[in-house]
Amino acid sequence: STQSRSSAASDVYKRQELVARLNHDGVFETGAEVSHSRQIGNFQALIGLQARPNYENRQSRETQFNADGQVVGSLFESNIRDQDVLELSSNMSYRAGPHRMQFNALYGDSGYPRRIRRDFLERRESGAVARAEEESVNNDHFNWEVGGDYEYTFANDHRLQLLFVANDQTRDDVRERFDVVSDNIDDTTGNETTSAVRDKTLFIESNQRTRERIVQGNYNFPIASSQDLRIGLERADTQLDSSLFIGSSAGTEPASGRYGGLSPLPGISNPGTEVQEIRYEGFVFHNWTLNERMTLESSVVYETSEISQSGTVNNSRRFNFVRPALDYRFNLTDSFQIRAAVERDVSQLSFANFAATANNSDREQDADAGNPELEPEQAMRYELGFEYRLPNDNGVLSTRFFYRDIEDYIGRINATTDPAQPISAVGNVGDAKRWGVFTDLSTRLTYFDLPDAIVSGELNIFDSSITDPFLGTEQRINRRGEASLAFRQDITEYAFNYGIEYSYPFHGGEYDIDITTVTRNDNDPSLDMFVSKVFFDDITVRLESDNTLDQSRCRERRRYDGTTIDGSISEIEDSCSSRYRRLTLRVQTTF
Repeated sequence: STQSRSSAASDVYKRQELVARLNHDGVFETGAEVSHSRQIGNFQALIGLQARPNYENRQSRETQFNADGQVVGSLFESNIRDQDVLELSSNMSYRAGPHRMQFNALYGDSGYPRRIRRDFLERRESGAVARAEEESVNNDHFNWEVGGDYEYTFANDHRLQLLFVANDQTRDDVRERFDVVSDNIDDTTGNETTSAVRDKTLFIESNQRTRERIVQGNYNFPIASSQDLRIGLERADTQLDSSLFIGSSAGTEPASGRYGGLSPLPGISNPGTEVQEIRYEGFVFHNWTLNERMTLESSVVYETSEISQSGTVNNSRRFNFVRPALDYRFNLTDSFQIRAAVERDVSQLSFANFAATANNSDREQDADAGNPELEPEQAMRYELGFEYRLPNDNGVLSTRFFYRDIEDYIGRINATTDPAQPISAVGNVGDAKRWGVFTDLSTRLTYFDLPDAIVSGELNIFDSSITDPFLGTEQRINRRGEASLAFRQDITEYAFNYGIEYSYPFHGGEYDIDITTVTRNDNDPSLDMFVSKVFFDDITVRLESDNTLDQSRCRERRRYDGTTIDGSISEIEDSCSSRYRRLTLRVQTTF
């Protein structure tokens, strides 16, 4: 939006940014962003090209215990993502009298290789035994999107708008795991003295292509001096083509080149699934200015859709939903506002959950089962908010309470068909409740004669409840909340500014419960800092310290003999990982 406003005031606007980043392991990466805007009469065009570095070397350390709390092993893992995100975007608009037209296009490529190395140390009665495994992951991710809209404003202030969106996304991943049988390392230098001998033990190929086509027409018109109405109709066509091939050295089927030269696992693999949803939405939005201090917005959306699936499962289902909503705002004074809202919400389904998918979060679970009977999650959302603006435009204090009453909550369910091979799937668990409060504060430090310094903070507290289908006990379904505090000061005399942001997550009671594991994830506090200086009026140099405290992400995972339903713990894994601090230098100029 900044670029659009600038280009409207001049014929040409250009922006360039160079990025240099130093990671904790000494890897240096660079990136750039260039945009060019031009206006010729009523026509305006903007084109941008971005190459964003996104390298990460996350290192993990894990200690393994048996059910009695005795140490039985340890693990060190290095997980390296070598990624550069490339994106080309454009925006064109034309305005003439009552006509307004706009067209947008985007192409992105975010594919990357990933290298994983795990070094295990297992404690046995005969002594400690070391072993290692490696994984090679190749990800081919790219997407494109085009969209546009046309708007005509009539002489009586009625407006007609037509818009369309078309997008296409491909995510193809191949993961191969190897046991390192021989890995001769020089103890002095840490370098390989001979090539490692590796035996392939796992092959997973996951392919997904998602396409979406949306068209919408709406008509906006006043029905009284203080009321207006918007009515419209939308049609959406969403399609997913997916496949999953898993080969294992432990399989019993004949080896196949399609499965990486390993034995296929036909009970889990998904040779091909197609899912399509045709959805229609009719909607009415009514805005009413009740008086100078009160407004009321109401809406009703009627949704009807058909989801069909073919491939490993042939299925077709129809859904019909009505989604009403009310939003009331009352300005009690010029600086104090009260807001109340109630809405019926229906979630959009992820078609990837309809068929078997690769499990990339647990090294001992290769896949999750598909669920062709998955239904949308429905909820009633209630909100009550208060906003107070400090005198003399010195800041804002806002608080928002919420409560959600959820039906058919989407979580994880038991999808086991072979007791020797327990497996779970995404499914409708049952009724759930979620509630909490968001609090935000932002203020200028004029009280300390620092009008160019701003302090902002957040305090968010949540809770929730559901009966877990595996354990049969009451559990939370979301995090507990977090607090954050940020400070920024602009020293205009020297064209200099700096800032810090500290975040503190609240821990306790949240678990990810699956068919064979119970996992708890916790994050440490984090700190980000930056300093920025403008040189020669049009060159901005900014230095950022990301993850300054080397924030760790910790996990406790309990593995069970059989299933979590049986309740017999076999092993406890206590691990922490960090990508460590990285420094980023940005140089930006406009002309």
